[in-house]
Amino acid sequence: MVFTDIWQCLESTPKAKVQFGKKVLKRRKLGEFDGDQSVTLCLREESDLTKTSRTELLRQIEADESMNLQVPEKLSNPDKLIISVREDLFKSKVWNKNEGIVYSSKGELDIKVSPKNISRALRIMDTLIKALRHRGHDLKIDNGHTYVIINGEKFPICCREKLSSVKIKGTYSEYTDFQASGILSLRIEANYNTREWVDGKSPLEEKLATLIVYLEMKGKQMREERIEREKRWEELREQERKVKEIQERKEKELEYFKELFRKAKRHDNAEKLRRYAQELEQNLTTRNILTDELRDKIDWIRKKADWYDPFIEAEDELMRGIDREELKMEKRTFYWLNK
Repeated sequence: MVFTDIWQCLESTPKAKVQFGKKVLKRRKLGEFDGDQSVTLCLREESDLTKTSRTELLRQIEADESMNLQVPEKLSNPDKLIISVREDLFKSKVWNKNEGIVYSSKGELDIKVSPKNISRALRIMDTLIKALRHRGHDLKIDNGHTYVIINGEKFPICCREKLSSVKIKGTYSEYTDFQASGILSLRIEANYNTREWVDGKSPLEEKLATLIVYLEMKGKQMREERIEREKRWEELREQERKVKEIQERKEKELEYFKELFRKAKRHDNAEKLRRYAQELEQNLTTRNILTDELRDKIDWIRKKADWYDPFIEAEDELMRGIDREELKMEKRTFYWLNK
């Protein structure tokens, strides 16, 4: 049966049909294709809703006539942060002569550019700061970093001049160094992700609106994530609080039970002492040997039972300070008697 199936399969192929003299249908030739010869596949980075929101926000910002995103040719009524960093940058020396970059001081706006680009960087940053303040946001300098504050979220931001690698011929060999490229960038970090806007086909001055859109969208996203995260933390704290409360109740319940057990044991032992005293008295009376001294001894036993019984806990001068549970007394050292 197996060999028959294999033979039938071989006969069904075009080559086999020709060998066995069977008719083979000719395949129809495909027509000429004059369309696009390439296919482009793109990864979807964000949802259509996010794209729409981003586009709408960009349109709104660009249409806001009360906010000026046009970087001027000269500084006009600069922000106080710009005034401060301008004095700092123009007084600063080039940090690395090969790179030719001036670094702002730790307490100033984070700017690192070549001397010829200081003025341009200041104008870009001043325009951006004013636009951000107009949108209800703020900037803060903290511990040597500059932060944009959006919806309570902090984004480190800096204005830098990118460096380009160059080959330099030395005395003995050629080596690579870095020099200022004249290309400015604005870099922002959000959740350990870096986003950078750089001079390109269009200058950096024309990219401030998209930068603000990114900040506001990211700020909203991070705020929602923070609220959701805090909500989860609060739920976990509440669950932990309940578990802790039950645990504490269990510990108290166990301690109460142990205390109950200790008192029950003490009461039982006190009753044993009373029974012993009673039987001792009867035995001595029967034998007619009950003396006054033995009567005092029996009375002493009954008093100790009353002292030990948790229902009575009678006072006893000589037993004062002794732990009824452990039946231990604190040892005292008599220093002067040993002299």
